[in-house]
Amino acid sequence: MFQVDQKKSLPDEVGRQVCEQFVAYKKKDGFNFIANPVTKNGQEDLSEWVCGFPGRKGTLWEGALLKLKVTFPSNYPVEPPAFIFDPPIPHPNVYPNGYVCLSMLDQTNWKQGTTVSQLFKALDKIMAHPDRENPANAVAFFEFCERPEKYNERMRKAAKKFNFVQFAKTYNTG
Repeated sequence: MFQVDQKKSLPDEVGRQVCEQFVAYKKKDGFNFIANPVTKNGQEDLSEWVCGFPGRKGTLWEGALLKLKVTFPSNYPVEPPAFIFDPPIPHPNVYPNGYVCLSMLDQTNWKQGTTVSQLFKALDKIMAHPDRENPANAVAFFEFCERPEKYNERMRKAAKKFNFVQFAKTYNTG
């Protein structure tokens, strides 16, 4: 199915589990979701994935297709993966460097049985309803709390900017 570089990637069994979880999410919940492992030296590296995360209908992100990198540490599932928007998006729960601030991804809250599907569902939830308990971007959080009209306008502009065409232009940049 996939060739795995043992030195830089996940162990075969864990890599297969990650693949299966991405496929299961896509089939059940991931309408318009895109996920592919990064190719390095001609081999797919199952520890790094480039995803197209669609904005849910009826939210400020509707119509967006956000480029999200998912990286799994070599000791996954003992440690959580990292979710990184690339380019970063202006969201209260996304750090300016693109890393997603999601309690489930925090080392202290991480549970080894957490699936890719559960993580994407949680991400989808905070995209629609930012988590006030875990702000990561001070400007976006301030606007979200104190200037909701400005926040809504900014998110809609960002959603238009991060569309399929933009995603396609940056997709192969890993």
